Amino acid sequence: MIDSKQITCVVCKNKSSCFEKLDLEELNLTTAHKAQVHYRKGEIINKQGTFISHILFLKDGYAKLYKETDKTSDIILDIIPPGELIGLSALYGDNISQFSVSALTDANICTIDRNVIEDLVKKNGEFAAQVVKTINHQNQMFYTKMVSISQKQMHGRVADALLYLSEHVFKSEKFSLPLSRKELAEFTGMSTMSFVRTLKDMQKSGIVDDKSTDGLYIKDLKKLQSLSQNG
Repeated sequence: MIDSKQITCVVCKNKSSCFEKLDLEELNLTTAHKAQVHYRKGEIINKQGTFISHILFLKDGYAKLYKETDKTSDIILDIIPPGELIGLSALYGDNISQFSVSALTDANICTIDRNVIEDLVKKNGEFAAQVVKTINHQNQMFYTKMVSISQKQMHGRVADALLYLSEHVFKSEKFSLPLSRKELAEFTGMSTMSFVRTLKDMQKSGIVDDKSTDGLYIKDLKKLQSLSQNG
C-alpha cells in the first residue's frame, strides 16, 4: 500500500548513510523519484526473477533477503534491519533480481528509481564512496556466512547466526525474534530439526534463554563467542 503521507528525503530523519552525502538539490531529486510503500508482515517486497527498476530503502521494520530454491526450504542470505539499502549490488549490473525480499514485520519501504541512484553515483564522489563501502560491507558478510555454513559444525553455525542477529540486526543481547524456527534454520543452512536440537543444547548449557515464544536472551556471550570461534 502506497503511503499518502510521503516525507521528503530532505527532512527525513531515517536516511541511510549514503544519502547523508547528498546535497539539497540531490535530495530533492531522489524525493521526486521515490514512493513510500507499506508492507504487512509476510508480504513479498521483491520477487526473484523480476526486473529491477528501483533501489529499496527499509525505513522501518525488518525484512529477510533470500534465494528461492526448488526445494521446500529457501536460503536466507541476510536479515535486514531498519536503515538499510537493498539492491545496491544490482547497480550497473543485471536487470533481473537474483533474490527475493519479504517483510518479517510490518515495514515501510522507500522505492527509489534505480537510474537516479546510478546517475548520483557518477556525479557525487562522496555518495559513490559510501555506496561502495556499503556494498563491501554486505559482501564481507556474505563471505563470512559462506565460510560458516561450509566449514563449521552445527553449534558454530547457530552461534554465528545468533551473534550476527545480536550485534548487527537487533543490537542487543536480548531481542524479540520475528523469524520462525524454520527461517532461523534457513539462515544457518540447517534443517529445522537440527537447528531446534542445537538451540536446545545451548539452552541446557546456559548459553541462551529461549523460554519466551517470541524472544531470545544471550545469557553467556563469552561461551557463544567461543562456540563461534571453535565451531
